[in-house]
Amino acid sequence: YCQGTTSSINIETSVTILDLENDPISSVSIQISSGYVNGEDLLTLDGSNPDFTATWSAVEGKLTLTRSSSTSDYALFENAIGNVLYANSSTTATGLRQFSISLGDANFLPATGHYYEYVSNLGVTWTAAKAAAAARTYYGLQGYLATITSG
Repeated sequence: YCQGTTSSINIETSVTILDLENDPISSVSIQISSGYVNGEDLLTLDGSNPDFTATWSAVEGKLTLTRSSSTSDYALFENAIGNVLYANSSTTATGLRQFSISLGDANFLPATGHYYEYVSNLGVTWTAAKAAAAARTYYGLQGYLATITSG
C-alpha cells in the first residue's frame, strides 16, 4: 500500500482454509485488528461474489461476509477473502495495519492470541458461565470466560 494515494490493495491474495472437522460456516470476518483509524481505513468486497453479502462496521473496523446458507465449501470463502480490498482516504496516514480473519461468529485478535464470542444467557451463574466457556473451542483454541481488568 502506498501512503498518500487513494488506491486500494488486496489484503490477501492467496488464503487456504483448513478445517479437519469439516464444520459448515456461513460467515467470515476480516478486521483491521491493529492500527485502525475510523473514518480513514476501509475494507470492501470487490469482484463477483454473488453468494455473499458484505457488511462494513466502521466502529469495529470489520468487514463481515455472509452467505445465506452454511457450507463446508471453503473455496467460496477463500475466493471472497481474496477479493477484500483495503483503502485509506487520508493522504497523511501513518502506522502499520494488521488484519485478522475469523470464521463464523467468533472474533480472533492476534494481539491477544484469543478469540472472543458473545454468548447470550441471561441469569446464568458465574460458575456455570465459566464451565460453559471452558467447554467451547474455536479451531483448536480453548475457550475461557473473559475477565475485565479495567473500566
